Amino acid sequence: MLSSVLFVEFDDWEQVRTFVDNEPHNKNGVYGEVHIKQWGFALKRRQVDFPRKEDQLNWYIRGYGKAGMHEKRQELLSAHRTYFKPYDTENFIARGPIFSDDGEEWQGSANLISLPSRQAVNDFLAIEPYYSNDLYERVTIERYRFGGRPGQVV
Repeated sequence: MLSSVLFVEFDDWEQVRTFVDNEPHNKNGVYGEVHIKQWGFALKRRQVDFPRKEDQLNWYIRGYGKAGMHEKRQELLSAHRTYFKPYDTENFIARGPIFSDDGEEWQGSANLISLPSRQAVNDFLAIEPYYSNDLYERVTIERYRFGGRPGQVV
């Protein structure tokens, strides 16, 4: 399976749609489908600033929140942040919540993380507060590689 994950920042939905409509892969029919979601930028650094190491494995973890979990998510938010904190500097490339289009309702999470193996990802998730308290309808885990040409830092 081939997929792309783009975390982009724009002032309004029109700018987002213009970007997506003109994105070269999308414009040329590479993608079978495109999903646009509002994402909360939880780390105050960009992917390009993440300290990369040779042979590190990176993962895209996407949690699809169950309907009606916004309040339960709010109750667990402090525990969730506390659990993530030790991973913020060395492991998380990017992380944040997914919200409804109006930004009011939590609908899941999208995270890029560097961990040494799929088992390490499973172990990480097993005690993560949202995951262990059943807030997700489903969770997908995919290997992630930084984009760009060889040697290019993007």
